[in-house]
Amino acid sequence: NFQENSTVSVRVARGLNGHLEGLLDETDWSGEFCFVQAADTQFGLISRYIDKADPQPADSPTNRDADIAKEVHLTRRLVSEVNAISPAPRFLIVCGDMIDAFPVAVRDENGEQRREREQRRQRQLRAFADCFRQLRSDVPLVCVCGNHDIGDAPTPESVGIYRQTWGDDYFEFWIGGCQMLVVNSQYYVNSSQVPEEKSAMTRWLMTRLSQSKPTHRILFMHVPPFLTDAHSDADSYFTLPKADRLPLLDACLEAGVSAIFCGHYHRNAGGVYRDKLPVVVTSAVGAQIGNDRHGYRLVNVAKDAVRHSYVDLACEPVNLTNGADGCKACQ
Repeated sequence: NFQENSTVSVRVARGLNGHLEGLLDETDWSGEFCFVQAADTQFGLISRYIDKADPQPADSPTNRDADIAKEVHLTRRLVSEVNAISPAPRFLIVCGDMIDAFPVAVRDENGEQRREREQRRQRQLRAFADCFRQLRSDVPLVCVCGNHDIGDAPTPESVGIYRQTWGDDYFEFWIGGCQMLVVNSQYYVNSSQVPEEKSAMTRWLMTRLSQSKPTHRILFMHVPPFLTDAHSDADSYFTLPKADRLPLLDACLEAGVSAIFCGHYHRNAGGVYRDKLPVVVTSAVGAQIGNDRHGYRLVNVAKDAVRHSYVDLACEPVNLTNGADGCKACQ
């Protein structure tokens, strides 16, 4: 049983006090399993950024959710394909930017502009909930904090809005003897207004990484540490700054993290840190800004390895009985 999220109104497995409510703490290895990683459903971005459509008033009767129709279609396809996977994934995780509209701060703009922005955000949240309400009941939905979910420069207010809407912004859960760690990457990007939040999350993460190594330890975040190479990639909008990137990677490497899964780039990318730690950057369910197709990642967790493949949403559902080989047409 997963707690009903009263704001999003969908069955989201919510982080609370550093743990994911509703998921059993399965600390013992119980056999091979799979999960689905997606990123950047980002309802509203295709219309705003790709199509460059003029925004309609959020409450306009002529709007009829036209500005989020493409993301609705793609997300429904994602849910349909996840529902068809056999055996069922243990969970579906969306690595940030669930919707496009930023949380609205009290001090933003004038009252009318603020009201319209919040109406647009609530409409995107409802559409997200409507899509994932169709997810099969034995596959919990796990959400990771992205920059559009909390703001490019988080504030105490935006952190509060996020937690009220989605639950904790960093937490852990255990599946089949594997420790899953979720962090809020935006604290690494810009914590100037919430330095205490970054410090608290860093202490929390270092404590979890110092525990005895489980069968696998997997980290999820929105902004990737790097896109191709940890040392040569410059600081950019799409990566963590090196000042935080390298210490985080070194800590994960020392702790035996099996893989780091990210989103944010709206393209597939990634690399291997020091020939040992894979950083996997998954393209978007929603808007694409490169040559990749809308899709998601199938991850198979065996005792000896974590394997994954990217699946194009234009492909047929994939049977994972023999491992996460993915769709051959997408390889």
